[in-house]
Amino acid sequence: MDAGFFIARKRLKTVIETTIGLCKILDPSMSYPGIVIPLGGDMVSGNIHDELAASNELNTMPTVLDLYTNLVPAIRLMADTFGHVFLPCVSGNHDRDTKKIWSKDRNHTSFGWLLYQFLAAAFAQDKRVTFYIPDGADALYRIYNTRYLLTHGDQFRGGDGIIGPLGPVTRGEQKKNTRNAAVGQDYDVMEFGHFHKRMLTARLRGNGSLKGYDEYAADSNFGYEPPSQNFWITHPDHGITFDAPVYADTAVKTSRKAEWVSILK
Repeated sequence: MDAGFFIARKRLKTVIETTIGLCKILDPSMSYPGIVIPLGGDMVSGNIHDELAASNELNTMPTVLDLYTNLVPAIRLMADTFGHVFLPCVSGNHDRDTKKIWSKDRNHTSFGWLLYQFLAAAFAQDKRVTFYIPDGADALYRIYNTRYLLTHGDQFRGGDGIIGPLGPVTRGEQKKNTRNAAVGQDYDVMEFGHFHKRMLTARLRGNGSLKGYDEYAADSNFGYEPPSQNFWITHPDHGITFDAPVYADTAVKTSRKAEWVSILK
C-alpha cells in the first residue's frame, strides 16, 4: 500500500465521520431532509505535467478505480445516515486527459466526469442518492431558497502575494453572475475549489483540499493550510448559518497544558 493512498483514505474517513458527528451535535434527532455533497473536480492528480507523470504514486486510471471503491461505501453511509444525498458534480483541470483544458466537450475529456458517471451508475437503483452531472463547467442548484453555483475555479487566474487568489476570484464571480443573470440563471453563492484554500465571504465558498500542503505550495511560498473540507448548514429562511471547517487529519495532542482563557502580557 502506497503511503499517499493510505493517507487519502484515512482523510476521507475522517471527513465523513466528523461531518456526521457535527450534524449529531447540531441536531441530536438528526431530523435533516438530507445532505448535499458537492464534488468539485480535481479528484485525481493526473498526468498533465511531466513532473506529475513522473511523481504520481499511481497512474490515473488505477486512481479512478481506487476513488470509486472508496467513495461508494462513503456515499452509502451518508444515505443510511441522512436518508437522502444530493451530489452536484463538476470537472476540474487536473482531471483532464488533454494537454490543455478544452472549452468544447470539457467533461468528455475528464476522468473526473467518468468517475461521476460510474458512481451515478452504482446508485442508479438507490432512490436516496441523486447525482447532478451537467454538461458544462458549472452546476446550478438550490437548497431551500438559497441558490448555489458550483464550479471548479480554474477559470479564475492571477492573484498576488498579499491577498492571494481572492482578487481574481471576486472579479471572476462578478462576471459569472452578470453572465448568468442575463439568461435568468442568477445565484446567491458560488462554491469553488482549485486553490486548495478555504475562502469565505457572503457570496463565496472556497473549499480546502484533502491533498493538503505539498512541494509546489512550499516552493511558491503559499501560506500553510491544513487539509480540510467546508461544512455548513443552509437554513430554509436564513440561508447559510452554522459554518465550520472539517479537518481531515486527526489533531496532534501536545504535552503543553493551557488555561481555557488567559490575558496576554
